[in-house]
Amino acid sequence: MSTLDLEKAHRWFAVEYNNRTWDLLGKEDRSEEENEEMIHHAHASLLHWQHSGGEQINALRAYYLLTNAYAAAGEGEPAMRYGARSLALLKEEPHGITDWDNAFIYDAVGRANAAAGNTAAAHEYKEQARRAGEIIANEEDRKIFNATFQSGNWHGIE
Repeated sequence: MSTLDLEKAHRWFAVEYNNRTWDLLGKEDRSEEENEEMIHHAHASLLHWQHSGGEQINALRAYYLLTNAYAAAGEGEPAMRYGARSLALLKEEPHGITDWDNAFIYDAVGRANAAAGNTAAAHEYKEQARRAGEIIANEEDRKIFNATFQSGNWHGIE
């Protein structure tokens, strides 16, 4: 009889829900039902990361995923709440943080501000994200960030 490794199970679900959220974020013509699914998957990813025995960096990534999900759905208030949590965790400089994380956090917070109608702040964070994206050391990671940065809904922010 085998025993369940609960931490491994949580990690598996965290990754699965994370990946599904990113898939939905990349879909340009999401329905309202898909927006709701995307948000639920982002929350599930955070919950499972919190129980996976993993490092704080995984929770940080889940928070900026939630920021993105709510911003993409046009829900500014919760996007701002999770964006603030992402920035707070960023300041703690969790072990394992990368140049990629910096760029994605600023991108997510910029989109949250755009969704909330905070145009000036959205422009500022978008510029921070652009600059952070330019200095991502790994070329493939930089390409992935730039593709994400240039896609999706910025809610009218140019």
